[in-house]
Amino acid sequence: RVLAAIFALFIGISLLLVTNTKVRASVVAWIKQTFEHFTSYRFEQPQNDSLPEYKLTWIPDGYDMVFEDKVSHAHTMVFQRGENPKDSFTLDYCFVQSESSLNIHTFDDHYDVETVSVNEFSGELYLSHDASKSHGLIWYDEETGVVFTITAFLQPEDILHIAEGLKLGNM
Repeated sequence: RVLAAIFALFIGISLLLVTNTKVRASVVAWIKQTFEHFTSYRFEQPQNDSLPEYKLTWIPDGYDMVFEDKVSHAHTMVFQRGENPKDSFTLDYCFVQSESSLNIHTFDDHYDVETVSVNEFSGELYLSHDASKSHGLIWYDEETGVVFTITAFLQPEDILHIAEGLKLGNM
């Protein structure tokens, strides 16, 4: 009976992937592999023509943008409070090229990984146990083909608040 139930579940999932293009696209679009010292995300989606503009609707009090780099396929913004570089966060977003990958290096066991939801998209929050290493958040918008990352020494709830406040629109 157990084997029959597992087989039925496998057939059901296979049929869902074959018949529902949206489900298939989101499963195939983002493949994660975990190795000893890094996690690799592979993307299997063709790139769109132009990178959408996003705006931050919330940043923590006292933070100002101190650096911005924008090219046709990627956008990086660094925000800092005061003179301490560790009192900062970086937001990156970019198109993923077909069959490209993004690697997150964790050379030690000082990170916990939590699955989170950012504006209905699945993401992963990397939480550092070491105060000298930043936390990180990654999520992927299957509809636009854009991957987002935030690295910060902020509290995890503030990182998620920044991410959830990221909206389509001009800066």
